[in-house]
Amino acid sequence: MCKQSDTTLYEEIHPTGHQMFWHDAALQKITAESRRRVQLAPFTRPVLPAGPLNDLLVDLHELHLLAGYPSSRTMEAAISSSSHTRIHKLFVEPRRPDWGLLELVVEYLAGRAHRDETSTRQHFYDRWVAVARASSLGAGDPMLSGPALSPSTVTSTSAGEGVAALPRPKASKEEEREEPQPAENLEPQELSPIPLSDTGYDPLWTEEALLSRAKKAPPGEAEEIYQRLIARGSAMGRMIYGTWHAKRGNLEEAERHLRVAGEMRVSQALVSLGKVLERSGRFAEAVASYEESMQRGEVNAAVVLGKLHEKRMNYLEAERAYLTALERGEKAVHVPLARLYEKMGKPEQAEQMYLSAIQYAEGSAVIPLARFYARRGDFGRQEQVYEDYIKSPAVTPCDVPVFLGEIRERQGRLKEALELYRMALTLGSTVAPEEIERLERAVEQSRDASDSESADT
Repeated sequence: MCKQSDTTLYEEIHPTGHQMFWHDAALQKITAESRRRVQLAPFTRPVLPAGPLNDLLVDLHELHLLAGYPSSRTMEAAISSSSHTRIHKLFVEPRRPDWGLLELVVEYLAGRAHRDETSTRQHFYDRWVAVARASSLGAGDPMLSGPALSPSTVTSTSAGEGVAALPRPKASKEEEREEPQPAENLEPQELSPIPLSDTGYDPLWTEEALLSRAKKAPPGEAEEIYQRLIARGSAMGRMIYGTWHAKRGNLEEAERHLRVAGEMRVSQALVSLGKVLERSGRFAEAVASYEESMQRGEVNAAVVLGKLHEKRMNYLEAERAYLTALERGEKAVHVPLARLYEKMGKPEQAEQMYLSAIQYAEGSAVIPLARFYARRGDFGRQEQVYEDYIKSPAVTPCDVPVFLGEIRERQGRLKEALELYRMALTLGSTVAPEEIERLERAVEQSRDASDSESADT
């Protein structure tokens, strides 16, 4: 677990910076290109006058930075209840966002940035309420701004300093009459007792708000929400209700709802259906479900299909599925395909896939590439991968100093290893403190032995 910190520490430890000693010039070009791509990741924030909406968007973009600038498509895949276009508009349009979608995005970014989700959600809810109140009062430039989001505002849970969230304020009856909330985006505090057959369910609840509520609700309440969504004809609600049953082991109910969602043209539902069929041991049906989803244009289906074939050791079929995903623009398949090529005894193709993953700024490929070189006995390149990416935002910062420190320790370069472990501790590593204490003792013993030898001579 890591926390956000200043990665320039390595420059202070090593003023000359890290040098690249790759013998492969093409690889130097690839690593430089991957850094360029990572640096271009932020969205364009609209320029607004001072006020609640500007405060909210500034904080949202700051949280996006702390999370490592995930793309709107990455967030779409993680949230699975909204399109990447709507997520992108959340960051770039100068308008009050839908709270249901904003809440889902904030929760995802807070988790990715190792921030406390509860306090971060509360912070953005307060920001959103300020914007909503200003809008309902018709204020052109409302003076309801507060302090900007900072690392201390949403504390890293990895450091054990989580801040308890304040309860959402409930307005009194008089306040509700004096300051009405905007109808199109408001999320109520409690579910109203409306019959399940009432398809005209409270319009104050958007689909995103209901799905967000169901995600955090206890099982009984969550099931009621999903059933109400289904009564309104929500295909997304039907699909997520199916996956909800799958997580609880109710495979027959999960299959029933996911099949209906698939018939409602939700292609992702067929991927979830395939996973349910896999768990039931019906592999041929699972393959058919994935293939149908692929025909509807669901790129992720090809990746999941490849993993199924790989688990069943149908390596040629797995390779075909992964390559199909790659041809359709799924860049995240490089690492799975590289690992498959290792199993197939094709190290050259495996290395090429790992390097291609880095070219497309897939930070998850850096450590697997280093381990690939170690398995091949090329420890020089393993070491250089860590050195080259020790300051890169493409990988989790505290991981690389720890791995490189282990290499330096095996080489007997204890002082350098100690510096790297200290760097990892500053970046939030939960492993490094014990290593630092042990290495400090080893360095002190080495210094005492050296002083003793000098005294004897």
